[in-house]
Amino acid sequence: MELERREFIAVTTGVGFAGCSRTDFTEAPDEETPTVTPAAVPDEGAASDIESRFGPDAPCPTDTSCFHNDSSELVLVVDPERFDTDSRVGVSTLRNRGSNTWDFVSDYHIHKHTGDRWVRVSRPRVLDRGGIRVPPGSEIRRELTIQDVFGIELLGKGLYACTQAAYRVGAGDEGTDRVAGLFEVEGTSYTPTPTRGDTVRENGTVHIGENRSEPVFVVERSSKTEREGVPLVPEAVGSRPVLRESVPRLGGATDEVRTYITDATRGMEYLQEAMARPAVVDADTVFEFDGIGFTAEVRSSEE
Repeated sequence: MELERREFIAVTTGVGFAGCSRTDFTEAPDEETPTVTPAAVPDEGAASDIESRFGPDAPCPTDTSCFHNDSSELVLVVDPERFDTDSRVGVSTLRNRGSNTWDFVSDYHIHKHTGDRWVRVSRPRVLDRGGIRVPPGSEIRRELTIQDVFGIELLGKGLYACTQAAYRVGAGDEGTDRVAGLFEVEGTSYTPTPTRGDTVRENGTVHIGENRSEPVFVVERSSKTEREGVPLVPEAVGSRPVLRESVPRLGGATDEVRTYITDATRGMEYLQEAMARPAVVDADTVFEFDGIGFTAEVRSSEE
């Protein structure tokens, strides 16, 4: 007897995981246009027949439905749920198991769990309410790789969640749903490396960028010990250019880094997003990265 067949939509992008490996200093919408290919697969692959290796007590991002502990009509499934240096590529599948039609949008992110909180790895992008429509019984598949993710060479070891927003057609903002699938990365390590070369060194200070009239994001080495600092998640630092170009440069002969860019005013916001644990941030807050404590501030221009 032939298997009952159902339709799905296969989505592929040229750069893998999220279609976003930009390394410039501005936030921008995802410019990749997915290729949509109607196809058919046996119904035996339905999400309800798949078992997650994560139990119901596994953490889930706030206000998000996770596949491993939820039975909602819209689910995000990651296959496999464990990656390492030999297994770097998989598939994330957004499945519509209900009777409503959903719009898939570009609001797609990766979060890393630190033990205290979920930290978004991907930097903010412009939300595109348009996208691909997912009818009942359909699914969207996209390549998932732990390599070249949002400008990061390779995700370090840890527990991650890929999250996806969707909108129920005809329901307005009240029909918004966010779903997630968990996956683990093992046997890898990641340390962000600055990529810009337009730097000037003056004594122990490094200047990045040429327009000194622009707002400047300043990080300065602190005399306090690393135990007093708020640790940062390396992947979150590496995916935000203003942090990637400044924070890893501290150390050795460098006591201060000044980065001159138009969106430098978001440097403090990005630091708060990258914190491994919750903390109240003020002018005296000491952050810690790679064993070095530092303070940070945004100045209107060269002072």
